[in-house]
Amino acid sequence: MRRMYLWGSIGLLVILVGSGWLYVRAQGVPFTDIQDHKFRDDIVILYNRGVVSGYTDGTFRPDATINRAEFLKILMRSIFGEAETTVTVKNCFADFGGEEQWYWRYACAAKEQGIVGGYPDGRFLGEKNVNLVEALKMVARVYDIEIPVTSTNLSWYQPYIKLAEQRNVFVFLPSDPSHLLTRAEMAALIVRFNNVVGEEEETVEVFEPVIFNRRSTVPVRTPSIDLGEPVRHAAMRIEQLSIADRNVSEGAQNIPLLRFRAVAGRQDVSVTSLIFEAASGSLQTATNYRLFYTDGGPIVPVPGFGKMQGDRLVFAPVDLPLEDGFEKTFEIRGDLMQDPSESLLALRFALSDPQYIHAVGRMDGRELTGITTDNVRCALSYSICWVEAFTAAPSRVTISAKGNLFVTAGSVPARSRQLLLGENAGPLLTLHFRAEEEDIEVRTLAIEGLSGSFDALDIVLGSLTFRAYRSGCAPVSNDRACAAFPAGSFIIAREGEMDIEIWGNLKADIAGGISGETASLSLSASIGTSHAVEAWGRASDRDLTQNDGDSSGDGEIFIGRQAAGTNVSLTGPTHDTVAARLDDVRQMNPDPDGTIVPLGIYPIGQFSFHAAPHDNRQGGLNRVRIRDLTFQVAAVNTTINQQSFTLHRKDNPSVSVSCTADGTTGTITVACADLEESVLTPNLSPGQSLTLVLQADITHVQVAGGSSSLQVRLYPVNDRAEVGALQWDDEETTFQWVDMEEGIVQSTAYRTP
Repeated sequence: MRRMYLWGSIGLLVILVGSGWLYVRAQGVPFTDIQDHKFRDDIVILYNRGVVSGYTDGTFRPDATINRAEFLKILMRSIFGEAETTVTVKNCFADFGGEEQWYWRYACAAKEQGIVGGYPDGRFLGEKNVNLVEALKMVARVYDIEIPVTSTNLSWYQPYIKLAEQRNVFVFLPSDPSHLLTRAEMAALIVRFNNVVGEEEETVEVFEPVIFNRRSTVPVRTPSIDLGEPVRHAAMRIEQLSIADRNVSEGAQNIPLLRFRAVAGRQDVSVTSLIFEAASGSLQTATNYRLFYTDGGPIVPVPGFGKMQGDRLVFAPVDLPLEDGFEKTFEIRGDLMQDPSESLLALRFALSDPQYIHAVGRMDGRELTGITTDNVRCALSYSICWVEAFTAAPSRVTISAKGNLFVTAGSVPARSRQLLLGENAGPLLTLHFRAEEEDIEVRTLAIEGLSGSFDALDIVLGSLTFRAYRSGCAPVSNDRACAAFPAGSFIIAREGEMDIEIWGNLKADIAGGISGETASLSLSASIGTSHAVEAWGRASDRDLTQNDGDSSGDGEIFIGRQAAGTNVSLTGPTHDTVAARLDDVRQMNPDPDGTIVPLGIYPIGQFSFHAAPHDNRQGGLNRVRIRDLTFQVAAVNTTINQQSFTLHRKDNPSVSVSCTADGTTGTITVACADLEESVLTPNLSPGQSLTLVLQADITHVQVAGGSSSLQVRLYPVNDRAEVGALQWDDEETTFQWVDMEEGIVQSTAYRTP
């Protein structure tokens, strides 16, 4: 049995006077800080129902967050008043002990009715701020709404996200499941959630019921006369509801075009025909016009299709039953034509036809003659007007070509990385998405090129991160990981663009990670049934097809292309797995640039090396070992003793090794080799730093007169494709480059004018 609701919505208060109705406009705003708030009207509704009262200073604090206890109390009061919050057991949750708190009775009443169940450990946690999905679950349960079926692989809250999407909650609330609700958003969610047919209604002419055991929020204004008949003549009210204008793609199906609600009075009614016309465009722009209705439960299709009779759209004969006092909402939907001749479509009631709505009483079979439209009385030929109708501005549907999605390399390309086992690393691949003609929602993404050391991938969309697993692919492949995105989470706006990053989660060595593997992540060309990207057009309400290889876009996904054409795979740079990582090399010479070129034996270059923290300890904790260093010494108008180059640790200058040089002046290459086995023992444990000093004997400056200069540098450092100035190993694999942003590290620039 569905619950009966005690409140309506904003607009007019309705007072029964005699046998007619008196309409009184609600006055004033009850709180000082909501006058210009976008959810003001929703807050006023709850205030008028006595559900919320605000603070003693006259404020409501609409943008403050709300906790689980406050939200549940307001939700329960808005639906049941105080009648159903009387319970005998008030310690129904594990954390309800000691002195009774004000919200226990609401929580226990809600638990008895199956509205809340608490956390797995049995606690309610009333003081915790309520997030979006918790609120959605409570509201859905209080309204007895059937929850959509979703994949069992998704999170527990995905059915509620899907329900919220169906009810257009994300028109006015963010689609982030963890979003913490504000007090104003709470009011909007409670007031608007049970608007079941479609998008947020923009009309404010909504009415409060007088008879609370009826579900209608729309009163029927019946003639204030008594005909003295045994069966009272039926009356009916029709109210058109606003639908927001929108852009959709040609060929889109099941597009809402017009919405209205109806309620019967005095006896049950059967609506037998409805006549509409095009307010903009042509009826030929769409086909398969269908009628749907709901009474607050499932949306039900009316059998058959509307018929186009000239410039009219007619639903007849039909039998649409309306129970006395029980409201139903109706919606006309249609399928847009491919390549339509018109780019605009809007429907309205055919007001020029005096019987654009035809109905009969279900008890006496008499027609409901005479339609008063927008307070304009029906024709004088009718002594009594039994139908009252209110129209709204037509909803305009602008039609565009079907959308296409273009996926190319990211605006900022990824560089090669050294992937430390047991850590998260990236970005390893960047991708750029561009939507054409309509908003496009990416549903799935498959990335190839994983090595065995990868545990999973992270898909990073701005502040959102989604995990991709091998097990998410069908069929499962060792070099492929797939992610399925929750509804509404990965949307590229029409003619908009978005960059995403792919990061890697590496196994630790004790979990199977191996040093020395290489990996190049890629997005394949999606040939055959193995699709790299799956997406859906939000306006056309259809899945985008995979690229058919021709030069035209017809609702397709293009990979590696800026325009329609054959797909091209997108492959990122090559990465190496490491069991320890050298993550920083920097200049440590205390002499400032511009210091005069020294004479004699002097520490001309000082460089610090740092090892990243890690916990790879299979067979012992892996260290970074510096093997070879190759310095470039720029000696301009300066000479150095070729045999004098040595390298020592800054923390122990007395121990040094000799290095070989290929000259005495100009650009001198100085090689310090086999350091890992030398007395320097340049081995770095995780998180450790070491400073090495290059020393030489400068014999002459200003050899030819004029200025002299001297500088030591390590170059290249970060280029995986070249033999670098630094070779090191992680005690398992040798590497000739360092994963760092800078490609060159330079010590002090000495200069003698």
